[in-house]
Amino acid sequence: MFKKGTNKKKKRGFSLTFKISVTITLLITVLMIGMGTMTYRMNRNILVQQEMQLSRSLAGLAEEAMAPVLQNGEEAGVMNWLRSMQEDSKIHQAYLTDTTGAITYHENEASIGNRMQTRALDSAMETGLVQVQAVRITDEQPGLLFVAPIHGESRELLGYLHFINDFSAGQQFLDDTAYQWLRIFVATVLVSLFLVRLIIVKSVGKPIKNLLVSAERISTGDFSENLEIDTRDELGQLKEGFNLMNQQLAVLFDSINRSVIELDYSSRMIVSRGEQLETEETVSNPERRQEWIRDIHSNGKRLVRVTGKLQSFLQQFRIEEQA
Repeated sequence: MFKKGTNKKKKRGFSLTFKISVTITLLITVLMIGMGTMTYRMNRNILVQQEMQLSRSLAGLAEEAMAPVLQNGEEAGVMNWLRSMQEDSKIHQAYLTDTTGAITYHENEASIGNRMQTRALDSAMETGLVQVQAVRITDEQPGLLFVAPIHGESRELLGYLHFINDFSAGQQFLDDTAYQWLRIFVATVLVSLFLVRLIIVKSVGKPIKNLLVSAERISTGDFSENLEIDTRDELGQLKEGFNLMNQQLAVLFDSINRSVIELDYSSRMIVSRGEQLETEETVSNPERRQEWIRDIHSNGKRLVRVTGKLQSFLQQFRIEEQA
């Protein structure tokens, strides 16, 4: 007997084409996010490098002008230089510290003597080069803190120049770029989801749907349909195998149908001859009785032959005896 499988009802989930479309769209999304993040960081690094170059030039000019004034102890000259730097719209604040980091010259006298502790100052003390650090001028105003060492004529260290550049314009450019990239990202994801789903439905969903329709027809005994093989990919090979299976099933069921007709004919003949043998008129005629006995014997052999053919058909399938 054929082994019966349990047919449990399952909740209808998302279609295969939808799952494939979402998966490909997610991959595109991850790729776009990676590209956007990389672009943002690259633009920010470029802007910071430009600020670094300008600040190094400014620090070099300040060192040449302020070093003699510092060595001579001319406080008014140092403060004039700091004020002139702050007149630049990009520079928010400028002040000097000594070699230990304590403020020596500042527009706000209350700040003089305070010791500065910043990452840029620590790095400048270690390397002797201009260093930069991102800071917040206000909650909504970003800035870049530059710390540049000031050397005298004999290259002795006189102190450190601190000035904060307003980075609002650069940050605004980065934000505008990010928003523009976000709009492109959303549009790309939506368009890619539509196009990918359209392609998947056409190249995968439609062939699978045709296979399902053909399978339903086969289940009702209709073996007349052949699927059109329009590609040589995996789906094309699946269609080719499906058509071959359909042809073989058609041949098999045709043979079974003819065997069943033979069984029916032989069975009816045996029943008919047996009933005739039971009548008195037939029994009194020995020749006619022998003829009918031969018919019964011949049809019995036919039954055995057809039964063996059916058993050979069944052996082509996996059959398990149920306990």
